[in-house]
Amino acid sequence: MDYQQWLVWSLPKRVLSPSKWIYEIMYIKNENKKNVLIEDGEYCGLSQVISFLQKIYSNKDKTMDESLINQIPNIIEIIEKREREINNITTSLSFANAKSAELIAEEENRNKQLAIANANAAELMAEIELKNDKIQKLNKSLAKANAEASELIIEIESKKEELEKAHEELNILNKHLEEKVQERTAEIQHLLFEKDEFINELSHDLRTPLTPLINLIPMLKKNEQDPKQLELFEIIINNVDRIHRVVKKTVRIATLNAPSFQINKERTNLADKINNIISNLEYDNQKYQIINNISENTQTLTDGELLKDLFNNLVDNAIKFSPDGGTITINAIPRNNKIQVSISDPGIGLSEKELICVFDDFYKADWSRHDLCSSGLGLTICKKIIEKHDGKIWAESKGHGKGSTFYFTLPSIVSDEFLTISEDLDKINNNLNNKLG
Repeated sequence: MDYQQWLVWSLPKRVLSPSKWIYEIMYIKNENKKNVLIEDGEYCGLSQVISFLQKIYSNKDKTMDESLINQIPNIIEIIEKREREINNITTSLSFANAKSAELIAEEENRNKQLAIANANAAELMAEIELKNDKIQKLNKSLAKANAEASELIIEIESKKEELEKAHEELNILNKHLEEKVQERTAEIQHLLFEKDEFINELSHDLRTPLTPLINLIPMLKKNEQDPKQLELFEIIINNVDRIHRVVKKTVRIATLNAPSFQINKERTNLADKINNIISNLEYDNQKYQIINNISENTQTLTDGELLKDLFNNLVDNAIKFSPDGGTITINAIPRNNKIQVSISDPGIGLSEKELICVFDDFYKADWSRHDLCSSGLGLTICKKIIEKHDGKIWAESKGHGKGSTFYFTLPSIVSDEFLTISEDLDKINNNLNNKLG
C-alpha cells in the first residue's frame, strides 16, 4: 500500500479523533508532475479534506485500490457528519462562551454592586454610630429631664397640698362671706323697705299741708292788688308747685320700686297713644313742633298710665331744652322682637359725662341745675318704667349745643305691614351707609 492509499485508508480514523489534522510529508503527483507539499503540523480543515477526497474520487486514480476509492463517498459522508457535529459543538461552545461572558459580566456587576453596598453599609454604620452617640446624649438629657420632672412632681404635689388647704380655707371664707352677703342683703332690703315706707309717709305728710296751700294761695292772690304782694304770691305759688311736683315724682318712684307693684300690660296702638299724649301736653305749638313718625300699625304691650308718664317726661324735657322754633321728632322701628322708640330734639345736648349720669336719681345737667321747675327725677322715673317693661333706655348726643336723642325699647306686637316697612327702611339705611362708606 503506497502512501496515498494509506492516507485514504486511514482518513476515517483520523476524522473521528482530533480536530486538527496533522499529516506527514507526502507527495502527490499531479498532471504536471509537480509535488504538492503538506508540511507536518499544518492545520487542515475538514472542507479541504473533503475537497481532496472528491478530487481523488473524481480522477479515479489507477494506482489506488478500487475498493479504497469506492469507500471515499462513505468517508466524505462520515467527515461531513463529523463536521456538522463539530459545528454544533462549536456553536454550543460559542453560546456557552457568550453565556459565560454574560455570567462573568453579571458577576462583575454584582461585585461592583456589592462594593457599592459595602461602601453604603460603611457610611450607614458611620451614620448609625453618630445616631448612637446622639441617642446616648439624648438618653443622658432625658435622664436629667426625668430627674428634674421628679423634683417638679414632688414640688407640684406639695403645691397641690397647699392649694387644697387654701381651697378649704377659701370655701370656709366663701361660706362666711355668703352668710354675710345674705345678712347684708336682708339689711339692705329692710332699709329699702323702710326708705319706701318713709318716702310714702313723708309724701303723705307733705301732700296733706300742700293741698290747702295749692288751693288757698291762688284765692288769696285774687284778692290782692299790691304789685309787690302779687310778685311774692307768684313766688310762693311757683315754689309750692315745685314742692308738689317733687313730692308727686318721689311717690311715683317709691311706687315703682315697691316689690308689690304690678304693671298692667295691654295691647296698645303706639301711634294713637302718642298722638293722644301730645294733644294733652301743655306747650306753645307756635314755638315748638312735635312730629310723630310712628306707623299707625305699630302695636305694643304696655301699661297705658306708665306709657303716659314716660312720654310726658321725655317730651316735656325735649321741649324745655329746645330753642324756640325747634322740632321734636318721634320715630319707632322693630329691633330683635322689640319696638325701639326714639325722641330727638335740637336742644342743648349732653356731654359724655352727662350721658352716663343722666338717669341717676335727682341728677340735673349743668344747663338746668338752677331751673326751679326741674326736680331731677323725670328721667329716673322713665328708667324705672322701661325696666318694668323689660326694656332698655339710653341717650345719645354729639355734645353741648348739638341736640339729644333718647332711645328706649318696648315689647313688640309687629304687624306684617309694619315689618315690611321696617325691612325696607333697613335696606335703605344699609345702601346709604355703603354709599357713604
